[in-house]
Amino acid sequence: MNLAKFLAYSAIGTATWAGLLAWLGSLLGNRYEQIEKYIGPVTYVVLGAMLIWFIAGVVKRKAEKAKGGKGQGQEAAA
Repeated sequence: MNLAKFLAYSAIGTATWAGLLAWLGSLLGNRYEQIEKYIGPVTYVVLGAMLIWFIAGVVKRKAEKAKGGKGQGQEAAA
């Protein structure tokens, strides 16, 4: 994809996303307390899942490194 096309698509996507977030913020901003009681628990679930994913990745990399397997950025010997 050429640079001009990439920049055009990026600009369209960015403007759409920013506009959507601004619209939702103005729509839901006055109802923060009502929304927070639903979003709060979901936030903890998402953060917990991200933490588990991160820890699993670290453990996996350490296990591969301990076995002498190829790590990130290393190529297998041909």
